[in-house]
Amino acid sequence: MPGGLNGPPVLQGPQYVYPSKTLAALRDDLLTMLGFPDPLTGADSQTRTLLQLRETIIRRCNFHYIFGANPPGLDQLVDSFINEAQQTVFRTVEFDKGGIAFPPLMVADTDATQIDYQPVFLLALGLAKSHYQQTDAKAYFEQFSKYLTDRTVRRPPKIVGMATQWIILAQRQLYHRYKMLRTERWWSIPIIPPDRIYDVPYDASSELDFRYASQVWLQDDDRWLQLRSGINPASFGNTTPTIPTRFEFREFFEIFPTPDKTYTAWIKGHRGLLPFSSDTDVTTIDHELILLQALIWGKAHFNQRDAAIYKNDLDIWIGRLNAGRFAGQRFIPGGTRDDGIALPFPTATFPRG
Repeated sequence: MPGGLNGPPVLQGPQYVYPSKTLAALRDDLLTMLGFPDPLTGADSQTRTLLQLRETIIRRCNFHYIFGANPPGLDQLVDSFINEAQQTVFRTVEFDKGGIAFPPLMVADTDATQIDYQPVFLLALGLAKSHYQQTDAKAYFEQFSKYLTDRTVRRPPKIVGMATQWIILAQRQLYHRYKMLRTERWWSIPIIPPDRIYDVPYDASSELDFRYASQVWLQDDDRWLQLRSGINPASFGNTTPTIPTRFEFREFFEIFPTPDKTYTAWIKGHRGLLPFSSDTDVTTIDHELILLQALIWGKAHFNQRDAAIYKNDLDIWIGRLNAGRFAGQRFIPGGTRDDGIALPFPTATFPRG
């Protein structure tokens, strides 16, 4: 019977949310701070429209360009070289961001390149000159090849995939390593006789992490009974329904003895991490901590000497959080005292789907 003075009141206003970022945004930050921004789609890249590339390529092939009145098939042929070049560059360069769509074909004169136009132009010009058997076609193919080689030096292969895994692993390790980063909530389970086994509680975006459950209570109208952990198999012979007094967490939630009527079980525990594998997924804990941890691994991997600086920054940040400072007060860890009164009520309920 949640609500009012006899159970968890309804949350007033929005709940606190840690500063968060999407996986894609955090990865871009990490790559920039490692010194590996994307030269093809980054701030320094430049684009050109289909019309601009077509006109330049036709003129470079020593043909007179007349807008709208070129020889039949010439515009279409050059456009095909441009589109082929952009698709080839996109597939050749390390675009392993996971599920990213290939650039659409440029059809209208105003359509612009989706990546830096320079390698697209070099390759398309080489294809056009090769088609017309012009001897300098090889020179443009060599320039295109050199461009890609230089880019590999500036941006190591598979760096996007590595950065993604560092970020995902950083959040997971920080969450499990430091208790203050876990979000604790109350979860409710309707107890219905004669069932003793119940599914893991979950809401729309996360589920209870049994490993970090701290309290389990049974609500019977205005009475609250704290359940004890552990069920002795020797007591399974007791089949008389009564008020449950014990519980166990496994891949499910189990209570004992068999309930004699309906109750509400309340579990105080951590919700676990939100889904974090797609580019649009957001972080569960503070994104700046995740970035610092991922930077430490990335800079150490590439032998960048300032890795120790970020390690020190992370240690200081975690140390301040671990000091237990909140709202201007410092709380010193200690034992709990049973005052014989009800503990503070949960602040929100999360119905099971």
